[in-house]
Amino acid sequence: GQTIWKLDDLEGLAVDHAGRVYVLTSHSRDADGDVKKSRDKLARFRLEGDRIVEPVVVDGLKAALAAAHLVSWLLPRSWTSRPTAD
Repeated sequence: GQTIWKLDDLEGLAVDHAGRVYVLTSHSRDADGDVKKSRDKLARFRLEGDRIVEPVVVDGLKAALAAAHLVSWLLPRSWTSRPTAD
């Protein structure tokens, strides 16, 4: 599976009432205009002391949101295409 340690360009963080931490990476291209596999991620985990437990990392959030809201035809092609390089 995907590792929580390989996330790139974190842009958002939230904690829910159960103590789960959610982090969101950048969903844009890098400074060189490249799409990176380490971006376009949403991760969830809990902290127990100084340990990360129950980590879950998912990708494809941008494409899923575009498809769910039927706006993909309005978005740049790069938003709905899969990353090709890392």
